[in-house]
Amino acid sequence: MILCRVVFPLAFIMQHTFTNAREPIRGEEGEKIEGSHHNYQDSNHSMDTITSYLRGDTKYSTMSNIRSEMSDRNLGAEEKCNISSGTFFIQSVSSGNNIYIDERVRVMGPNIGVKDNVYIRSLGNNEYAIQSAWLESYVRVPKSGNFHTVNTQTYVGSYERFYITCFDNGDVAFKSKKHGNYLRENGVEIMTYKSSVSSIMDNMKWRLITEGVHEPSPKPEKTYYIKSVYGTYISMNNKNKVKFMKHNKSYERITIRSTCHFLDCDRIAIKSATHGERYLRVSGTGGGRTVGAQTYMGDYEMFYMETRSNGKVAFKSFKHDNYLHANKDKKKLDTSSGANANDSLFTLVPV
Repeated sequence: MILCRVVFPLAFIMQHTFTNAREPIRGEEGEKIEGSHHNYQDSNHSMDTITSYLRGDTKYSTMSNIRSEMSDRNLGAEEKCNISSGTFFIQSVSSGNNIYIDERVRVMGPNIGVKDNVYIRSLGNNEYAIQSAWLESYVRVPKSGNFHTVNTQTYVGSYERFYITCFDNGDVAFKSKKHGNYLRENGVEIMTYKSSVSSIMDNMKWRLITEGVHEPSPKPEKTYYIKSVYGTYISMNNKNKVKFMKHNKSYERITIRSTCHFLDCDRIAIKSATHGERYLRVSGTGGGRTVGAQTYMGDYEMFYMETRSNGKVAFKSFKHDNYLHANKDKKKLDTSSGANANDSLFTLVPV
């Protein structure tokens, strides 16, 4: 009788454990997590796990803990990974369709046209913006939590910043820096979903494809000190003030950012490399206009860069057709109406 009392509970526990080990593991909403469950016959955890479970070890006190440990072992992911800025097709792992950005964000059939070119732009500190390669239109996460439809914004603020999670097989996931939720395909829309890395599903994973992207597209950003003919350097502070300095330190680090408006990819923006999204701005037409800065990029912040035969460059306002000019008397950056003035020429000194 004593032997029967011992054997029966032991058999019941082992049967229950084997049954659970064969069940598919499901996340929220009953979604199956592929690769996170094992048949006990070929699992590395099989008998050791069951023995520990029967022994009452804390690590294996519940099946949920066993599943969590298995999932973590097979994760193969790096959070906040670092990738190079570039133009991609961002393809859903779940459906094979691409992210499409204009004034909205959608998921549509592959190779729709130029608007399924997406530019991922590094913002530093492993943060990224996801934008149309053809428009100044950025993916924006409006709220924390689940099932919020993402939309667009014409500048990069806190709601438009993402971390990228990179998986060993090359897939990626995009996590909102502000809200901590992930982009998730939902039919033709992209919605948000809160998840741990170990529970990220295929409809939250994306492939970055470079083959076949449409040309032209934004060129890589480059950072310089921009030197005037007087030996001074353009300097931008964190309060939108622009002036010349005799030294070249952090405030004088300037990034030349390539931009596109549909097929016109010759425009540039002149951006602080130290103070984030801060761009040189020409306020009006003609000469003598004081040049300031703005925290977003519109027509007033776009330029054409013209290279002269001597290697110097001139910056022509896209909106107003005047040129950046080093005003020696006032020791400030302003505008001139023509490009022939010697003090409208600058030297790009690589950082």
